[in-house]
Amino acid sequence: MKEYKLIHDSKRLRNLNGIGFESGFDWKFELKSHQVMGIYVDKQLVGLISFSHLQGFTKVSLIEVAKLYRRQRYGAILLALVMREAIKIPDNSGYVSLRTKTNGVQMFYLHLGAIWFEQTMIFQPEVCQKNVTKYLGKGW
Repeated sequence: MKEYKLIHDSKRLRNLNGIGFESGFDWKFELKSHQVMGIYVDKQLVGLISFSHLQGFTKVSLIEVAKLYRRQRYGAILLALVMREAIKIPDNSGYVSLRTKTNGVQMFYLHLGAIWFEQTMIFQPEVCQKNVTKYLGKGW
C-alpha cells in the first residue's frame, strides 16, 4: 500500500542512511523551518520532500528518494504532492520553485516541465496542474 503524510516528529527521521537515504541531508533540521512530507510503501519510508509556502510561490528545499526506489516515479510523485498543495493556496497560484545541484538532475526537472533560470527550476501553475494530474491520478 502506498501513502503519504506530513512528518512532524523527528523520530520518524532516524536511521535514514540504513534504509537507503544516502544524501546526508539533515532532515531533522528541515522540520524546524519547513514542512516535510514522506512517501511510504508498505509502511516503509521511500521518499522525502521539504517545502515552504511563501508569498507568491512554494519553495522546495530538499527532495530525496531512497536508493532502492529511485527511477520509479517517487521523485515526481513527491513534487506533484507539493504542487497540489501549492495550487490550493490562493496567494501563490501554484508556482513552485527549487534550487538544483549541477549534477545532471536538472534533466529530471526539465522533463517535468520546469523552466531553468540559473540554478533555479520554476514550475508554472499549468505545469504543476499537469504533473498533479499525471502523477497523482492513480490513488494519491
